[in-house]
Amino acid sequence: MPRTSARVKDLPPGVHPFPPQAALVRPGRRPKPAAPFPAHTDEPRLEIVEWPVADIVVYDRNPRINDDVVGQMADAIRRYGFTVPMVVQELGNGKAQIVDGHLRFKAACLLKRRTVPVVIIPPTATEKYVRGLRISINRMAEAADWDEALLAEELKQLEADGADDLAAASGFDTREINALLELADDTTTDDDALDRRKGEYPVPDPDQDWEGVGQYDLPALRVDRLLDCPAPSTWAGTGITNGPPPYAYNFDADSSDGLDWKQAILCFHSADHKIDCWWAQPDTYVGRFLERGTTRAVTPNFSVFAFWPFARRLFNTFRSRWVGRYMQEAGMMVVPDICVALQDLDWAFDGIPGRSPLSINLCGKYGKFTKKEIRDETRVIEAILDFHPARLWVYADKKKLQTFPVLRKKQAFPVEFIEPRLVVRKQQLEGFQNGRG
Repeated sequence: MPRTSARVKDLPPGVHPFPPQAALVRPGRRPKPAAPFPAHTDEPRLEIVEWPVADIVVYDRNPRINDDVVGQMADAIRRYGFTVPMVVQELGNGKAQIVDGHLRFKAACLLKRRTVPVVIIPPTATEKYVRGLRISINRMAEAADWDEALLAEELKQLEADGADDLAAASGFDTREINALLELADDTTTDDDALDRRKGEYPVPDPDQDWEGVGQYDLPALRVDRLLDCPAPSTWAGTGITNGPPPYAYNFDADSSDGLDWKQAILCFHSADHKIDCWWAQPDTYVGRFLERGTTRAVTPNFSVFAFWPFARRLFNTFRSRWVGRYMQEAGMMVVPDICVALQDLDWAFDGIPGRSPLSINLCGKYGKFTKKEIRDETRVIEAILDFHPARLWVYADKKKLQTFPVLRKKQAFPVEFIEPRLVVRKQQLEGFQNGRG
């Protein structure tokens, strides 16, 4: 039970436990010292106070990259007010360090606010607690997904309510809003998916079975529809699509604002729950991208970890290969993604034609690799190189060359790095800041 439950329970009827922020402290006035925290607890104090912006310290190791959306957050605060308090830890001497809310803090500075609402963590909280909370709050915000049909209806209602600028009111870019509003206007049912398979860009029946290869009957990819071209060097998205095409477009992660879909190569370097829809509704999603003009893709990167049960590893390999074949049958050219555990090397390449181009993802590991993980991953990379693909796309920060020097060895085929979008964006922002300074 929360530590403050008795205090809240004892309030008179009709009295809210959290008063409006204007009643907490007058702008520009330092909040009164609060009662001391019990030494044994890390739990935040469940009340909101206004804290002077000048006395807030940023966490200089904040891993979130958000400088390009500060203006958007500032617009949201102008429109709706500062409705989500920051979380800070008291440092003493009237100072507090941000635990959650760096983007809101930057927006507050842009708006020249003198104070911001905060929830306070005691100075006695352990580093382990604060660091874990900082990571967890941000990660949980990413873990949830959207029900696109319900979201579309909400946007449509917001438009009916008289919102003058849906993009500013919702935070979605214009292309995303248009696509969602089309979904809200779509009166078709699941049974009408057959119409898409008969349309200008016909796609196969999703119940189709492809011929299997190897001991586990993994679907075989077609040799004539393999994409053999240099890896894209530019990511799609606002503020980052400034290089030569083609552009890498990471499904359900990148902005499509202003994107020429015909120049996009579809990638799936996201959490599995964000790309499961390509397995569940391949006709819908393949058809949608074909209608936009996107005809190139990397097969979905469904995760495979060595510590997972065999059945789960096999299933994710199977459906990556199956969706890839489905894309090919619909008219797409694909680069097979290979995600494999060391113990599965004897069958993990089944269904991939010899001399096929390949794509691997080395960004699935957070934090430093252990020595055993480096040894195991190196053996997997060596097996991939021994496959002698036509070319190898490596989705990873180039710093991985230090961890896996085997990738530096000269090969008879191109080994090309695709740096993660966040790495590229961070480099751009650092370059901008250094140039400005």
